Amino acid sequence: MLVAQRKAKTNDPKPEDIYELGTLGTIIQLLRLPDGTVKALVEGKQRMRVLRYLDEEKFHLVEAERLKR
Repeated sequence: MLVAQRKAKTNDPKPEDIYELGTLGTIIQLLRLPDGTVKALVEGKQRMRVLRYLDEEKFHLVEAERLKR
């Protein structure tokens, strides 16, 4: 599930720094740029909503629901 941050410059976002709506998607390609950033080409499959956060160790683990089209 891909969900955008409210402020792109936040390096370690907490749940309150992340939007509730996102997209379930498949990563098609990752591209490492010379400056160290990574660009991802993603194919969106389904709109999703974060219901709650379950864990925040190395990444955010959430419970989410699919939204009707």
